[in-house]
Amino acid sequence: MNRKLLIAIVIIIFFAAFLLFSSPTPKKGEGKLTLVLDYGNNNKQSFQLLTNEQKSAWSLLQEVAAVSKIDLEATNDFYPRKIDGMRDGIDNKHWTLYVNGIKQKSSPFDAVVKPPAEVIFRFE
Repeated sequence: MNRKLLIAIVIIIFFAAFLLFSSPTPKKGEGKLTLVLDYGNNNKQSFQLLTNEQKSAWSLLQEVAAVSKIDLEATNDFYPRKIDGMRDGIDNKHWTLYVNGIKQKSSPFDAVVKPPAEVIFRFE
């Protein structure tokens, strides 16, 4: 094998290992927000977001939708109209927001969460 190629491979492996092991890990329970999409049909998707900032439930949903390419539509007051192809109101089911197990009455835009927290959008 060519010596330059071997050196390049070693450098790439070293750099990849550095990136993998040098990322900061939060202390247990700190900086972790979990967002769950519960489709109400025994299907769920769970996403982990690492942050120390407080965020609105709506901004978390937007981040997940953008990264995961989930179809997302909202009403003018930021209630989900459609998440991942499931339109609000079908079969009299609606997207409902829960934060740490508590059903929220406010808009996802107004529901501010601080890590550690679990945010669930449940179709029920």
